Amino acid sequence: MHTILILENEEGLISILLEETLDAVKVIQFASTSNLHFLPSGPSPSNPSKLLISTQMQLLLMKRLKWRYDFII
Repeated sequence: MHTILILENEEGLISILLEETLDAVKVIQFASTSNLHFLPSGPSPSNPSKLLISTQMQLLLMKRLKWRYDFII
């Protein structure tokens, strides 16, 4: 998706989940062509499914991002 939107993928969701000090809001990018805020995946981890069901993921989506966005896909 980052390729289609012509956005960076250096840091993303995985980076945020692995580095607790990394601020999600600073990693989110704006795709002006589609008026979309985009959180790329970031580098591929060795255990993606474990990270996606982690407590950090729940806290990120529910506590940090849900208040900021009407829809999270």
